[in-house]
Amino acid sequence: MATKKTSPSSRPLTSLALPLVHLFSLLLSAKSSLIEDSCRCIQAFANDYDACVTSLRSDPSGASAASASALAIIAAKQAADRFARNADLASRLATGGSATAYEKSSLGICSEAYSCGADDARRAVQAIGAGNADIALIYLENLIEGAEFCVEDFMNYDANSTVLSKENDDANGFAVRAVFITKLI
Repeated sequence: MATKKTSPSSRPLTSLALPLVHLFSLLLSAKSSLIEDSCRCIQAFANDYDACVTSLRSDPSGASAASASALAIIAAKQAADRFARNADLASRLATGGSATAYEKSSLGICSEAYSCGADDARRAVQAIGAGNADIALIYLENLIEGAEFCVEDFMNYDANSTVLSKENDDANGFAVRAVFITKLI
């Protein structure tokens, strides 16, 4: 019985194909695992594992992030976007006709706090990119204070604190996430 001989040039290709496919799948899972591992690390502080994973994966560069610094930049950019949106919403609500005088005052203060927060988050992105995580943390911690200041201002006026409650909670979540991911650097 004659055995079929394979050409010597085809053997290396077939013998390399399986290890290369395995290596590629490991690299892909490592990237995904970086997001999941980072979110697991901050879960005790940020308490939002699912939101953390979802938000980092929603960014197009999240899948290719190869370091905690890259994830921190994504988180800080997302915080900047959320704070900018909240600043715009608070400003629109403050000039609208349905808010009370106290609410308009609080909304104006919140708009300014969110606007400053968006600027601070952008500065944090620059600091992280320049390798200055400690400076970035100062900027990012200001975001948390800004979100808290907005809530406190509503409470001080005895105003309807539900006007921006969900938006403020979301902004605070993005800020806390950015702080603790940056602490992983």
